[in-house]
Amino acid sequence: MKFKPGQRIGEFTDKNGKRVLFRTIRRGDVYRLLKFINALAAEDTYILIHERITLKEEKQWVENSLKDMRKGKGVLVVAETDGKIIGNFNIHQSTLRSPHIGEFGVGVLKECRGLGIGNKMMDIFIQLGKKMGFKHLFLGVFENNKNAIHLYKKYGFKEVARIPKFFLHRRKYVDDVLMMRKV
Repeated sequence: MKFKPGQRIGEFTDKNGKRVLFRTIRRGDVYRLLKFINALAAEDTYILIHERITLKEEKQWVENSLKDMRKGKGVLVVAETDGKIIGNFNIHQSTLRSPHIGEFGVGVLKECRGLGIGNKMMDIFIQLGKKMGFKHLFLGVFENNKNAIHLYKKYGFKEVARIPKFFLHRRKYVDDVLMMRKV
């Protein structure tokens, strides 16, 4: 399935009554995406990035994501409210040998967590995984990210492997918990 830049994916009203729009990225999002990812990095939350990203790096990431969208190998979706990017998730084909596996990554700004956005993202993610023809969905999560693990289990993900002490997070080594579910 191929995606167009700025394509509307869905919307809902969060627990605070705010309208949240989900759509694919477009080139013009670079500066807002950079602000978003650097806010998560500064928080040192449960993502792979823990240092500020440069504008050049973000532009390259956006270009690569747009290329994957045009090829039908992935999609990057933002959650937006009042013109501000408050979350994003991506799903992409795992590897050339695993075209049946969709990998997933997600992030939500701290002040927007607990408002139902993660649940809505999971609904959309699973729906897109089906449309993209994946047989399984796959993700990795920090073992100390209990809220995310609970959310993924709620959506039918099961732990399939664990890589001990894979991440250094807040001066402590933590496992990478690999989770998977059938589509």
